[in-house]
Amino acid sequence: YGIIFKVREKSPDTPCQQVLALKTIRRGIQMEKKICSYETLFAISGNLAADDSKAIAEKFVNLIKDNAESVEVNEWGKRRFAYPINYVTEGYYVLVSFKSEPTFPIELERVFGITEGVLRYMTTAKIEKAEAAAAAEPAAEVVETTEE
Repeated sequence: YGIIFKVREKSPDTPCQQVLALKTIRRGIQMEKKICSYETLFAISGNLAADDSKAIAEKFVNLIKDNAESVEVNEWGKRRFAYPINYVTEGYYVLVSFKSEPTFPIELERVFGITEGVLRYMTTAKIEKAEAAAAAEPAAEVVETTEE
């Protein structure tokens, strides 16, 4: 039987993406755990009562706190959409920053998708400052000199 890998055309850039590239693995094989930084933003329907919106937000914040570390929650409150989504013009926004294993955001987005009242959601991997500095450094510059 052995190990099954998903094949990607382009090589992954960050360690978190490398772990996601190796996501499909048979049982019995232990991989080292990688902890990556993520941000998730979700919008809850504005047609719900304020208590219901806050209850859904609290449900997801508790889910993230149970499965992640260093969780920071920023509730943006009720805001107007740029365009109607399912005939709803307002939504309750919540931004959550957290660190977790790369498999957790996949499960989190699955739960977002099946929860009634959540209109939109997006989870992104944050680039660490050390990785960003390494990516921002230009390659070695070539200096031409002429002899006269």
